[in-house]
Amino acid sequence: MGCVTSKTNDNAISRKKPEKVITNKRKIEDNTSSFWDTQSQNNGLQQNTDKDECTISSIENIYYYYKFLKKLGNGAFGSVMLAQQTKPPFNKVAIKIIDKKSVKGTPSFYLKREVDIIKQLDHPNICRFLETYMDKDHIYLVMEYLSGGTLRDKFINKEELTEYQISQVMQKLFYAINYLHTRNIVHRDLKLENVVYTSTDENAEIKIIDFGLSKKLNVRSSRKRHTKVGSAYYMAPEVLLHEKYERECDMWSLGVMMYFLLSRELPFEDLDQIEQGKFNFDAPVWNYVSDEAKDMIRNILLVNTKKRLKLSQALDHKWFQMMNKLKQNNEKPKNLPVPHRSYTQLVEKLVQFRMENQFRREVLMIMVKRISPNENITPKNLFRNIDKDQNGVITADELRLCLYELGYKDIQNVDQLLHKICGNNKQENLSLKQGVQETNYINYSEFIAATLDESTYLNKTKLQQIFHYLNSTETGYITQEDLKDIMAREGRKLSENKMKEIQLEMEEFCSEAGKLNFDDFCKAMGFEQFKTQLELIEGNEIHLSHSARSIPGEKDVELPKKSIPVLPLQI
Repeated sequence: MGCVTSKTNDNAISRKKPEKVITNKRKIEDNTSSFWDTQSQNNGLQQNTDKDECTISSIENIYYYYKFLKKLGNGAFGSVMLAQQTKPPFNKVAIKIIDKKSVKGTPSFYLKREVDIIKQLDHPNICRFLETYMDKDHIYLVMEYLSGGTLRDKFINKEELTEYQISQVMQKLFYAINYLHTRNIVHRDLKLENVVYTSTDENAEIKIIDFGLSKKLNVRSSRKRHTKVGSAYYMAPEVLLHEKYERECDMWSLGVMMYFLLSRELPFEDLDQIEQGKFNFDAPVWNYVSDEAKDMIRNILLVNTKKRLKLSQALDHKWFQMMNKLKQNNEKPKNLPVPHRSYTQLVEKLVQFRMENQFRREVLMIMVKRISPNENITPKNLFRNIDKDQNGVITADELRLCLYELGYKDIQNVDQLLHKICGNNKQENLSLKQGVQETNYINYSEFIAATLDESTYLNKTKLQQIFHYLNSTETGYITQEDLKDIMAREGRKLSENKMKEIQLEMEEFCSEAGKLNFDDFCKAMGFEQFKTQLELIEGNEIHLSHSARSIPGEKDVELPKKSIPVLPLQI
């Protein structure tokens, strides 16, 4: 189950709404609070350890906000529906509907576990979680709609494929799974059908879906998984045989996927072959595949998990190095419509984003989840270029290395910059050998939010759309109740202290106490300042970059004075 596209005939699908569906009421009777109130840590679910936040679902009426269009697929506990927002910008989403009746006898912590996992995932190659709702009969998980079809369908139907194209797909998959594993999350159901393209465009991104079987490991426990889950022909031998397993089972599944993409057939014909790890490269197609690719597959599809290739080794494998070198030597870079901003400007943007108040940062993060791929003009590879260890976040050390490469040699100044950029975020850096360490970092959505051009969101149309979204009570102004409702939709419940902090920041712009109308909201987001800057630029009175942000009450950030050559962002 996930955010997949379906080629099912629309006429064959009933468009009749479920019985007793109410579409004209924003809120319905709350019979759901007990679901989230129960403690589940002892049942294998690790709750968000952030004292300022916990997991929750919105009790608002989902049919008030979304029109259900057609069924995309079925699963053991429910279905996935294509839906569309009932209000501008009328975006399409995929909604996973879990029928509570179908999960009777299944401990509730399994359902909570999926919500708790997907809401914290933030990676360019993982399907984005948007919102969660709940009523007395169902749980609803709102995810981004991926319309490009599955990886299997695209590769089966494509006549011409190059090894380089396949290497790029696999590199992204290894990158995404490495991100999961560094958070001690095991997917456990990796297969070609669970990788989907964002659109039908030639350069569309791929994303991993369906975290219904995923599991968060407890690094403080020596206990390993032994549940037989997944899809048979992608299942690792240790899972198939009910042996104890951990992250290595995902690595095996990636090896099976790589074998299929290169040959268009699965490596194993029956379960006995899987248990013994017996496969071959006898098919004629393998004569055209590089030895490096075959070496990588051999070292992944090993029954002995201790000898099986690790993710870090795979990402640094000579196959990827060779493919990337061939690309550089044989093809000229494409001229994409991407503004040439320097890394220096990027650092400025990251510093300025961190200096924004909490309210504005939260709004920008909500916006980022809802922008279309063509609105995000930040080069896709920029984040990965800085993320040297490819674990899906940029750490302070990685940003420090980037600054040093640019010529910033003043250690004290660099450390001050890093504190401003990375100082507010901490994650558990989980290592089997070193235990748990806290590391400052920048996640993917924060990176995109910080590097967005103001012209993307500082216009009346975009601001009206996000204002109406935030104004959940439809009173014409945003209140603390609205903010709590929006957080609940995103599966988040902030502490009272955190909500008061945001409320106080919002109050600075309110014309009426506790009520932020649209004009106030525009001021809070910096629209008037941006508009003034544009007028000055158009009048040739001053030269000012669109990327500059002016924050009331904050001092300008002093960047290193060393002259740095303007470098175009790597595409």
